[in-house]
Amino acid sequence: MIEIPKSLALKGVDVARSSLAKEFGYDFFGLAIKLVVYFIVAWFLDGYFKAVAGQQNIVGKIIGIIGGVGGAFAYGKLLDFFTKPEDQKVPYWTIVKTLAVFLVFLEAKNYYELNESNGVKPSPVTLGVFASIIGFLTFITFPDVMSSLKIGSLLGKVSK
Repeated sequence: MIEIPKSLALKGVDVARSSLAKEFGYDFFGLAIKLVVYFIVAWFLDGYFKAVAGQQNIVGKIIGIIGGVGGAFAYGKLLDFFTKPEDQKVPYWTIVKTLAVFLVFLEAKNYYELNESNGVKPSPVTLGVFASIIGFLTFITFPDVMSSLKIGSLLGKVSK
């Protein structure tokens, strides 16, 4: 019974994927899937390290209750990177979003070079879609990068 909706969904994905590839000369549906998987993996990685930090806090408290001395566990600075973003020069999610911009840029570069090597002129519409995606990701990443680098505070000192 579940096979019919599943097969229809897969058929719809195939149709969307092939029509986008035919229209733009690039599989933007595949790019969207890559970005979704990338952000899900980043989210799980963040959650994993926060869970490990929480576990270590609980274990440390239990050891302290029974009279032991709770020491630092295996990850140390790596755990601090995930659990104390305010202490980091560049927080984890800023790095993740910046890498997403570079990943899309690399996909656009690969698309352009592949078309050039095949003697085909890259589609301006497809390059525009890539530019729009890169622009959007940069728009949501730029404020984080600026605050991480403390550029705003440096500019404030110069203007005073």
